[in-house]
Amino acid sequence: MKELWEFGLVAFSTLFVIVDPVGAVPAFLAMTQGEDASLRARTARTASTTAFLVLTFFALTGRRLFHLLGLSPEALSIAGGVILFGVSLSMLKVQPSRLMRTPEEIEEGVRKEEVGVIPLGVPMLGGPGAITAVVVLMGRVRSPVHLAVLLTAIAAVSLATYFILRGGTFVERALGDTGMKVVTRLMGLLLAALSVQFVLNGISDYITGIRTR
Repeated sequence: MKELWEFGLVAFSTLFVIVDPVGAVPAFLAMTQGEDASLRARTARTASTTAFLVLTFFALTGRRLFHLLGLSPEALSIAGGVILFGVSLSMLKVQPSRLMRTPEEIEEGVRKEEVGVIPLGVPMLGGPGAITAVVVLMGRVRSPVHLAVLLTAIAAVSLATYFILRGGTFVERALGDTGMKVVTRLMGLLLAALSVQFVLNGISDYITGIRTR
């Protein structure tokens, strides 16, 4: 039971940091400028639901796809850790990684009528970084119960994302520009530690596999 709690905590914290709903608030507000509260709530719901569906899809199929390509869980863990570490460096510098969102996508989103699916849901929230994190976490799944815990973590992050985006105006006003930068740096530090742990786990599992052959 303790192992499941630890896995659930790692899964939730990793996904929450990489989805980064707090960092998405300014873009969300820009894309929904002029909308009333009900329309913003609908957009937030659409974006979080889209991210949930995308991440769940890759949680259920991503590992099988990579297995067909001949990639081992250890390789995925190491490669994923390296990619996420690059994202964490951008967060520590308060420079949004292009794996999460690009200026072009934000600008395009401002012009679109329905931004909840693209670019908010994908690729801003459920983008390459989050997909990589889900696939790496699937490498730690050892039973159906572990899978259920991971899917629950995805749902919890999506729900938290909905409430944060829905209250975007309040979040931005409460934290201010300095506060949001501090939060981004703290989450970047946490993601850096988690990504290094993914690499260490991959190396450890690979060495263990060699010794047991």
